[in-house]
Amino acid sequence: MPEQVPRVEVSIDEIKAILQGNNKLDLGEAKMENSQAYIQGNRAAWNKLLHECLRNLGVTECDKYGWITERESSIAILREICDEFGDNDWDGNLHLADIIDKHLGNHLFKLEINSSTES
Repeated sequence: MPEQVPRVEVSIDEIKAILQGNNKLDLGEAKMENSQAYIQGNRAAWNKLLHECLRNLGVTECDKYGWITERESSIAILREICDEFGDNDWDGNLHLADIIDKHLGNHLFKLEINSSTES
């Protein structure tokens, strides 16, 4: 199954700018409206670029670097789920188990406890 990478439109000029050392992508209104959305979009663009580089180098998902793109996709999904059911007060470099436990699991357990005491 191909990896689910968030879609971010990146032009050839933006990729050239990245390769020349300008690592700031212009993601339009997301930058102005919400810095978190800008950061997530920026990370998604870098993840997509990395994925394409690895694919063109013949690196498969099972190889040494596949975990990087897998982690980025996991972080993106966790951001959405935590936004709905937990909190997003965590750094993207935090260990996945800590994110799930402290920023999602604790909230879900509280919801379960509250709903069982109300019944």
